[in-house]
Amino acid sequence: AVINIKGGCGKTTTAANLSHALALAGKNIDVIDMDPQGHLSACLGATGKHLKGMDTVLLDGEDINPLRTTVRENLRLVPAGEHLLDVEKSSRTPELVMRRLRYAVSERLPEDDTYRVIIDTPSFPGVLYHSAIVAADEVIIPVVPDYLALLSLSKIVEQLRKIEAEQMKTIQLWLLIGRYQPKRKLAIEVREKLMAYFPGSVFKTMIR
Repeated sequence: AVINIKGGCGKTTTAANLSHALALAGKNIDVIDMDPQGHLSACLGATGKHLKGMDTVLLDGEDINPLRTTVRENLRLVPAGEHLLDVEKSSRTPELVMRRLRYAVSERLPEDDTYRVIIDTPSFPGVLYHSAIVAADEVIIPVVPDYLALLSLSKIVEQLRKIEAEQMKTIQLWLLIGRYQPKRKLAIEVREKLMAYFPGSVFKTMIR
């Protein structure tokens, strides 16, 4: 899952480009749009009203497989769907939504050594965001190297540890530094802090 509660950090861009790059490398990729804005779906060419997607999976318990659309070679998209925001407003319990997403990812989608699922998430910590983390084995957090981004990151990590305790599982954490300006003193300091606090979890490649 690609997560962050701070908007404008490159979350959807990361999900789109990472999934496409892995597909080009020969991996078998499903990318799931869990953001009601549907920007990932738009990035990959799935636009228009009455588009069914994760909204029907989470609200109605529909099978995820017929909703998978091939958008590139080796890459399939499950779009958000126009009613995905209704999941946040629904009277259904968060546990039901989490169970449906986890079932869709782990039971309904194929498994082989090259297969990966990438989930794009909303920028608000609601049911959709929480469910994506519960369903994931790994999370990538795109981080912009500034002070406010560090504040958001501390809250995300705190939530992540809480979910790990509740679900009794370990979720691998990765940090991706984006909008990096190598001559900017603050950017260098933030990068050094991240590498000190999260050794082995910060991607070596930084996005300028």
